[in-house]
Amino acid sequence: MKKPLIMLAAHDEVQRNQWQSCLQREGFEVMASPDANGIFGALRQQRSPDLLMLSTSLEAERDGVETVRLLRQGKHPLPVILLATKSSEELAIAALRVGVTDYFKPPFSAADVLVSIRRCLADSFPEMQRRPETTSTLPFPLIGDSPQMQAIKAYIGKVAATDASTLITGETGTGKEL
Repeated sequence: MKKPLIMLAAHDEVQRNQWQSCLQREGFEVMASPDANGIFGALRQQRSPDLLMLSTSLEAERDGVETVRLLRQGKHPLPVILLATKSSEELAIAALRVGVTDYFKPPFSAADVLVSIRRCLADSFPEMQRRPETTSTLPFPLIGDSPQMQAIKAYIGKVAATDASTLITGETGTGKEL
């Protein structure tokens, strides 16, 4: 059975790698690119992508809209999910006008994005409708099996089930943002 092929375009390498890992764990094939050139190159491949997931950077919010506009001018009907790093009403309207299938403004969860991906691919891949939804809100795995990491993962599970505010502290470079 052919897996859905997702073209992932994100300027930020860390974000691109995190989403790529997340999508592959969910059973998708992924082609990744840091820019629009990779997107248009992928469309000329023997097997073109079934969906485009485009993440904009702070410096290039309008670039995502422009990329989709060029894509639609070229008569490429694939679904496009736009992940904005910062959002405005003007940007959301512009994105929808040029043909973005789904638009996410921060904060958004990986689970919400995965639901959207499955919905966009449901017509071409009926098995997407039967796939259970993920409960993870992280678009990447936390790596490590040490007792300390196991304790952190258990604590995250407890805190995630509440609406309590949480303060995370630690040395610079220890991965608090994860």
